[in-house]
Amino acid sequence: MRKSTEIVILIFLIASVTYSLISLFTSPVVVSFQFYSGVAGLTIAAVTRIWNQKLSGLILTGILAIGVINIVEFSHYTFTFSLDIIPFLKINPLVLLFFLAELAINGQTIREFLSDNPDAGQEANSKQMEIKGFSKRYENLTDKELHAIINKPNDYVESARVAAKDILDKRKNGL
Repeated sequence: MRKSTEIVILIFLIASVTYSLISLFTSPVVVSFQFYSGVAGLTIAAVTRIWNQKLSGLILTGILAIGVINIVEFSHYTFTFSLDIIPFLKINPLVLLFFLAELAINGQTIREFLSDNPDAGQEANSKQMEIKGFSKRYENLTDKELHAIINKPNDYVESARVAAKDILDKRKNGL
């Protein structure tokens, strides 16, 4: 679902660029430097997708981010509105919608890219899987046995203690 949404966004933006290019050659439409920048960014994102989908997603997210405030454009016709707080700031709502969708798709990748520890996302996923494994193993233990696990930090790894605590919290809350 996520990858297909990203492909739909790319296809829509490429279709918009294609329409603008056709208009450019068939009528006296003048396009700006921002449009050519948008075309270049989309081309880079589309071509990069062949080799590295994560990098392509980062590039597309970046291009959309600057497209929201019309630093780059994806069409010769742009629909924008101005916020009353900052009158010179023009927002493109359609690109904003695509940007938010792209953030939802690539949020974890972006966090990994921006973090000091490039393996942070993988470590977090690994830790969650480990906790789930312990939770599965401990789900039938009594409260007393779970408390024993929590209270013996030298005998159990952190994931085991977290799983035991989670199970106790769920039981306490009636989940």
